[in-house]
Amino acid sequence: MAEEMDCTLAMIKPDAVAAGKASEIQQLAEMHGFLIIAKRQLQLTTRLAEDFYAEHKGKAFFNGLVEFMTSGPIVALVLSKAGAIRAWRELMGPTNVFDARLKAPKSLRALYGSDGTRNATHGSDYPQSAAREIKFYFPNLQLASAAEDAATAQEYIASKLQPTLVKALTVLARQKPTSNKLDAITFLANWMLENNPNKPQVQVPPELQQQLEQQQQAKAAAAAGAAAAAAAAAAAARQAAASSSKAQCSAGGSAVPEAAPADPADPADDVQHKADEAATKVQAAFRGHQARKQVASMRAEAAPS
Repeated sequence: MAEEMDCTLAMIKPDAVAAGKASEIQQLAEMHGFLIIAKRQLQLTTRLAEDFYAEHKGKAFFNGLVEFMTSGPIVALVLSKAGAIRAWRELMGPTNVFDARLKAPKSLRALYGSDGTRNATHGSDYPQSAAREIKFYFPNLQLASAAEDAATAQEYIASKLQPTLVKALTVLARQKPTSNKLDAITFLANWMLENNPNKPQVQVPPELQQQLEQQQQAKAAAAAGAAAAAAAAAAAARQAAASSSKAQCSAGGSAVPEAAPADPADPADDVQHKADEAATKVQAAFRGHQARKQVASMRAEAAPS
């Protein structure tokens, strides 16, 4: 029978932190399937250490343990995994480092510990102690049970994900946009992004929306005016060039004048070039105006009524 998801308190003790092994131990925990729910580094005071190890008070090793645990910073972790308490204690290995090196040479205590007290790590031994120890280091942390997590996930999938997914698959089946599996998945993903009813709503204040629209209209009007002026200048230049050509023909009689080589600096060509540039700018400005209008429309639709 599969074990249920649960949490345990894990601690990286001062000897391992001082040796610079805290990050390495956390990475090993994650490699073994643990999820780090919460983490904090702190320096224990004598009172905190005595409170945490209160069950050992009066034992021969108590004073030495408190002295060691207050000798430097510790890292407290909340780890989650199926059977987390058992799995973390197995990964740590026996309490005594020398036993760990004999019986579990790849365990954390065998790799990073020094002796029975300086054994690099700590872990809760029972669910009750895990709850107490997690509360000790993370008093504001709220942990839901595995059953609550599963029920919440199922409810979210049924109410939020499945309706949109069914619609997306229906559209995909009807349109059949491609026979390529990767393209079909891409189509599905894009459709769901565009039609996601739970997407964040962007609400633009009315005064800002009006200001943006006025700026867009002013830019479009300025671009249209520039284009009209350029077009008028180009027409005038062409008319002037035509008049000049007629005058030359009248002066030369019926004889057909020899074609003159093109002048690269011809004013008419220069005006035409500027007119083309202006027309391109107008087109670009118009496309930008249309795009901004579309974005404004999408924002208006997304805003809550």
